Amino acid sequence: MFCVYVMLPKELFGPGKTIYATDPKRFIEAALKAFPHLDREFVTQICFEHPTRFNKLLPNFDVLLHTAQRTHRSVEWILANVTYDGSKSIHDAWAHHVDQYLKNGTGGSEVLPDMVKFGKWSFAPVIVKADFALSIGAPDYIGEPYYLIEGTHRVSYLARLHELGLITAEASLPLIEVTWRFPPNK
Repeated sequence: MFCVYVMLPKELFGPGKTIYATDPKRFIEAALKAFPHLDREFVTQICFEHPTRFNKLLPNFDVLLHTAQRTHRSVEWILANVTYDGSKSIHDAWAHHVDQYLKNGTGGSEVLPDMVKFGKWSFAPVIVKADFALSIGAPDYIGEPYYLIEGTHRVSYLARLHELGLITAEASLPLIEVTWRFPPNK
């Protein structure tokens, strides 16, 4: 089988550092100018912070054919449909951070205080539908029906906050979904 590897173009291949380690403003502005159909948070989280990991996960991602767009889903939908490697739940992975934060006011990543206070995340996790991901070269271990590319702490915190009754199942939260820019003709 012949496979063309497109991946992220150089304009979208950032330094692989967190936004706290270096100033991303110039990179993000240039990337969005070149590719305005991409969500800003995708450019920040994936292109700036984790470009190598993304290219390994979705080697046939083509910015001319594919996009990353904002969508909103209920907490219930997120917890039922978004999985991690091997379709494993990520729900319990960092739940103890929530418990520690509620008890002591410390612990967890920088997103946890806002999630506790406002019932939402400060930036949206990035997901991809498994069948789409597999069609552009994803490895067989990805989760189904949706794979969590970026945001494991946030989804784990969400599950625990929902379990504790601090976020309702009906609450709507943003997600960034990697998908077709224009759906292919069937």
